[in-house]
Amino acid sequence: MQEKEAKEVKFEFYNEKLFEFRKNKNLSQEELAEKIGVSRQSIYAWESGKSVPDIENMSKLCQILEIKANDLTNGLNIENDNKVESNNKLEIKKSKLKELKKIIALIFGIIFLIYSIDSMRKLFILEKLNWLQENISYYNNYSYVQITDNTTGSGNRYKLPTKQEIKHKDKCVKVRWDMINSEGNVESNYSWINLLTGEGYAYNMERKTYKKIINIAGTISSYNTDRIRNISNSGKVNDSLLINIINAFTPSIKIKEEWDRYFLEYEVEGGAYPAKIQEYFYKDTGIPYGKWTWNMDNTYISTRYVIDIGTVTDEDVAKPDFTDYRFIESEDEEL
Repeated sequence: MQEKEAKEVKFEFYNEKLFEFRKNKNLSQEELAEKIGVSRQSIYAWESGKSVPDIENMSKLCQILEIKANDLTNGLNIENDNKVESNNKLEIKKSKLKELKKIIALIFGIIFLIYSIDSMRKLFILEKLNWLQENISYYNNYSYVQITDNTTGSGNRYKLPTKQEIKHKDKCVKVRWDMINSEGNVESNYSWINLLTGEGYAYNMERKTYKKIINIAGTISSYNTDRIRNISNSGKVNDSLLINIINAFTPSIKIKEEWDRYFLEYEVEGGAYPAKIQEYFYKDTGIPYGKWTWNMDNTYISTRYVIDIGTVTDEDVAKPDFTDYRFIESEDEEL
């Protein structure tokens, strides 16, 4: 067995006592040497006074022979030396832990910096869209086509997609719905509303029938638009800076740039059917391009918009001439 080099120590070693303590434990030199991890010759050299054990082997001798360092030496306190060594190891561990904490803090700092930069980018886009939508001229003069495709269906009577055309000028609105019925045929219905007077009619140009709109207040609120954002009813572009800041720093809200459009994606948890919402807005105008609602069962509702500002004439929104039409008084009777 290869011997370890003895370290230089400054103490007086009682080699005769080592012989006595070994005999008291009924250990041979070979057995003691094996327990310590040295050669038998090392034990012989220690007991004969030709050499002395180093501090590490001295500590092992004391443990195996169940004695104190003072029983074999004069001027050596292994307990204190072990305590110093233990303290040194503890300090090294503390130093390594401190360095590890610094590295972790640096990593989290970098992540937070990237997150903050991305959040500020999202806030800039939300505020830009808000500013564009608030500063578009001709809020009171616009037309748009809204096409909705719904993979979930809409009962037995109507199966989407549907198409809705709206013309709005000077608080007068004319609306046309094109819907595909259960037989696969297109049905068109129209309505005309004066948002100032509350007068409104629904009519069918093919059957020459018309009726008054009963829930005129709810209908008016649907078309009494002050901002373009209300057309798409976006849930994330807001005129409140605080709300935009909250939305920008919400990790689940994603905002990207795609060619000439901004792309917003977020989730809606409320209700029985959680959904993922995707919205597109034109970069230069802030006008919505489309909105997609994805349900948990992979069905979806997509709504696309073609919006023109300042193109509607008085004739486009003039009150229809119902001279040749039949007036329907019953709510239950269809047009």
